[in-house]
Amino acid sequence: DAMMALSHEQWNKEMKGENYDQAWAMVQFLAHADNGKYQKPFTQFMIALSRGKQWKLAWQESFGSAEGFEKQWEAWWTSQPTNPTPVVYSEAAVRMLANYAARAASQKQYFTTIDELVAAIKDKSAKSAPADALPPGLATDCVSLTTAVQKMGVKLEFEFPPKGATTVPLAVTGKLDDGRTIRATTPTRGPRVGQIQVGTVAPKAPPTTRKAK
Repeated sequence: DAMMALSHEQWNKEMKGENYDQAWAMVQFLAHADNGKYQKPFTQFMIALSRGKQWKLAWQESFGSAEGFEKQWEAWWTSQPTNPTPVVYSEAAVRMLANYAARAASQKQYFTTIDELVAAIKDKSAKSAPADALPPGLATDCVSLTTAVQKMGVKLEFEFPPKGATTVPLAVTGKLDDGRTIRATTPTRGPRVGQIQVGTVAPKAPPTTRKAK
């Protein structure tokens, strides 16, 4: 209640980091808690605010009473695992690596392991066509994110075609502990890079057997 009652002037006057953290945590709860239960009313609430409706009225019309909000919010946050988003970080890592790998391949620079690629990204020797050049600052982000994902236990690898076909990797894959594999293709079209496609492959369920009656 105290957070929601802050006026615009009070927010600007105090500029507390705790307020930003609190606002972010509340938004995450409304966006993701209970399998997206609050997404629709949250959207309605934001639309009402954008049309100039007073927030208390907009909240009441969208959610009803705010009683119990803090209790549910706290329960949801304290039940989250220590690392709730390995898939999101892994997808970002394989997407970045695939972008670098594809750009290097378009310039006939090939790598056999992810470590080789990361080393080239780190020392800025990974090649790309001038028109496909990535922002210089992205290299640092890619290296640090790759390291973080590997510490989570995600196995990053290149996927190559059948032996003898070509040395150009088809994709970068990230294999998670739960059996899921994130796959980012590395398409090239001559000296240019095609669009990177990312998908997640779930582990195959074990076959079920029926006992004879």
